[in-house]
Amino acid sequence: MKDLVIGVIIGVLISAAVFYPLLKIEQKNKFNLGQSQGFIDGQWKAIESLEPYLNQVPLGQEVTILFSVKTSDIVVYEESGVKVIGLRK
Repeated sequence: MKDLVIGVIIGVLISAAVFYPLLKIEQKNKFNLGQSQGFIDGQWKAIESLEPYLNQVPLGQEVTILFSVKTSDIVVYEESGVKVIGLRK
């Protein structure tokens, strides 16, 4: 019985030693995934809040993209020699 208990304890310790580094790697991966998802959500909220105030970019206009989420872009384009911030969907 004593050998069985010692074997179980050694097995648990070896398993913990093997899985602990894997657990730390997986924690870091999940943190990075959540952080990047939050960044995308923040950009999407910014586009939604700016949408009522920005004009649509005329078709064929040459633009510089400031940031983009899915099919919406916040861009800079030139209109009558003045640089303007606009929305392109």
